Amino acid sequence: MVPFVFFWTKKKGKLASLKPDTDTTKITLKVKEKKEFPCTGISYLSNVKYSSDNKKVAKVNSSGEIQAKKAGTTYIRCKVKQYGDTYNLVCKVTVKKEGNTKDPTSAYRNLIQSYEKKYGEAQLNEQKQFWTGLCYAKLLDFNNDGINELILTYQTERYNKDKVQYHVELWKYGGKSAKRVTSRISWSGNNMPYFGGLGICKYNGKYLLELTGNACGDNYYYGTKKDGSVGLVHKFIWKGDAMEGDWYMDGKKTSGNMYETYYKKYHANATWYSFAQSSNNNLIRKELSNTKQKLGM
Repeated sequence: MVPFVFFWTKKKGKLASLKPDTDTTKITLKVKEKKEFPCTGISYLSNVKYSSDNKKVAKVNSSGEIQAKKAGTTYIRCKVKQYGDTYNLVCKVTVKKEGNTKDPTSAYRNLIQSYEKKYGEAQLNEQKQFWTGLCYAKLLDFNNDGINELILTYQTERYNKDKVQYHVELWKYGGKSAKRVTSRISWSGNNMPYFGGLGICKYNGKYLLELTGNACGDNYYYGTKKDGSVGLVHKFIWKGDAMEGDWYMDGKKTSGNMYETYYKKYHANATWYSFAQSSNNNLIRKELSNTKQKLGM
């Protein structure tokens, strides 16, 4: 017969049966840092197994010691069999790069100020419905490393609607300064860049920036690459006319069904910011204002 174990709770005079649980559901480590799996209530008589969803980010040994390997996010799992019951404990582990943990606020603030000086502050031509100047900014942590990336959009044409083009850029923080990941003219319809916009998708817990061109015949998705860095994840290019043609995924011909599969899973949780639709004006203003506030501007 297995002995039943008790422990004292914080309330005096009361006993409670030993039950495994986590002290916290998430921790942050630096590369090479070690930490014990944060749990309580596990008896020495129990069967305990630890595992990591991504050993390249952080690994865990049989004793529950977590070691951070490289920047990124993973989940450390602890399966406990105790007194006939099974408990599955999970802790989210975020690993930050050594020497790259400085706050990017100053770099991003300087970048926005320089763009507003160069292109002007956001202005809306309400009669013709197009923006000029630095008209959009948003902070997002694409690769879950604890350091935000920055999305910027600017437009310089002030008078001719047919010449309007929205330049969308993605920036990351390199430890000392901001570094540009991409810069593209993004537009979505009617064969003219006036219909500019950008999409922000969330898939598998991570963000994707969607930029389009050629009336949505070109689709570029930026987010977390396989090595954990931020960059181009996939690109879909339509080669043909309005009636016939083929999709190419990352340079290789693919089926329409494959394109549709990726489109549906990426857009299941997505927001499209259209600069040509007046219904989005307040949202665009809000995103820009919130970003500036977060950067102390």
